[in-house]
Amino acid sequence: MMKTKIFGSSAALLAAALIVLCSVFCAGAEESSSPSSTAPADKNAEYITYTNPETKFNVLIRDDCNLLTEQQEKSLTEDMKPLTEFVNAVCFTTDAYNEEELQKFTEKAEPPLNYDDVFAAIFDMKSNQMWQYRDGKALSLITKDEKSLIFDAAGGWQDNPDKYSAIKRIFAQAEQALSGESTELVTQQVDYVNPETGYRAVIRDEDDLLTDEEELLLIGDMKPITEYGNAAFWSTGVHTSNEIDQARQKRKELFGFDSAVVFAVNMNNRKLTIQSIGKINEYVTDSKARSITDNVKSYASSKDYYSAAKEAFSQMYNVIRGENIPEPMKYASYAVLALIIGLIAALAFVFSKRANPLTEDTKQFAEAESADSFCRDVKVSVVSKDTEPGLVPSILMFFLDAVISTVGSGGGSSGGRSSGGSSGGFGGGSSGGGGCGSGGSASF
Repeated sequence: MMKTKIFGSSAALLAAALIVLCSVFCAGAEESSSPSSTAPADKNAEYITYTNPETKFNVLIRDDCNLLTEQQEKSLTEDMKPLTEFVNAVCFTTDAYNEEELQKFTEKAEPPLNYDDVFAAIFDMKSNQMWQYRDGKALSLITKDEKSLIFDAAGGWQDNPDKYSAIKRIFAQAEQALSGESTELVTQQVDYVNPETGYRAVIRDEDDLLTDEEELLLIGDMKPITEYGNAAFWSTGVHTSNEIDQARQKRKELFGFDSAVVFAVNMNNRKLTIQSIGKINEYVTDSKARSITDNVKSYASSKDYYSAAKEAFSQMYNVIRGENIPEPMKYASYAVLALIIGLIAALAFVFSKRANPLTEDTKQFAEAESADSFCRDVKVSVVSKDTEPGLVPSILMFFLDAVISTVGSGGGSSGGRSSGGSSGGFGGGSSGGGGCGSGGSASF
């Protein structure tokens, strides 16, 4: 009996010990498995930059290759928000893309993605390829033709120094496809943000003067200007009576009153215009703006608008750095002006002498009369002829006065805090003044 009790007690103790051991083991296993299940969720949660409050779809940006700056990621989030009305929007840069990795990334994100409704643009730097991943609504809303347009929108992204602009364009094309608005290729609006100064370089080619490749090249040519202010290329076909004021309004629309310069091409007025404000305006003055537009108008006349803009921004940058630029029209104008002034002065001198000669009759009269009478007559005669020099000298002096006044005014007007002027070279130009900033233009 005693043995039975001892055996029963031992069995009970053994069973209790086994229960305790099992509990400890299970708890340990639970603790060890916990980090592996939650770590990916915590890691991927940081990539969600926006959640649509109505649809609950997300914007995810995972930039493993650091193609974008922090500010550009914020801007891209705004660009991708419209897609979340229809699907989750994902931007993923990697150097080792595979679909399984994307699936793990999207499924483990917190809050979880609805993987059945997603549009993802994947940029694989290892293969230098851009991939689209579509599922759910994205698969049904984006047709085969629209998928091709999205790839077309991505064209040249590998060589584009401004990756943000290329990626932005892809999601703009996808949003257009999802909304069913159009089946046309989205017009490119190229932007660059200087990561140090925050100034931008933008292209607004409303008259479609540049090819896509030229826009990408020009944005690179404009980047140096962003060390000192914003820079814009703008083409328009809208007629205006004052192209400098028109460019000023566009500059204010794009940049407000920040330091900036706009190179504008008006195809209706056939005018090239440079309009600037702020720090840039301290260097790119009215006179320099007129010289630069005169220097590049030959490119525009031959319809090479890219070269005209490239050379204009290059010369602006040289001026800002204190370097000299060619100003042949300025010096030619000075030479012609000096010639005209010299001619007028010579003619005025000749006609003045002709109007006051001592004739033979006067000499004979002087011999016949007394010295006092002669002096009185000569004095009266000279004073009379000097006071009224004659019609021709008066006209010449009036013309000389007008030329000097024109040169002194500089061909422009001033008002408020700024001035404006323009030169058409030998092609004619217009003036613009008042308001903020200054500018110059040339006909082409």
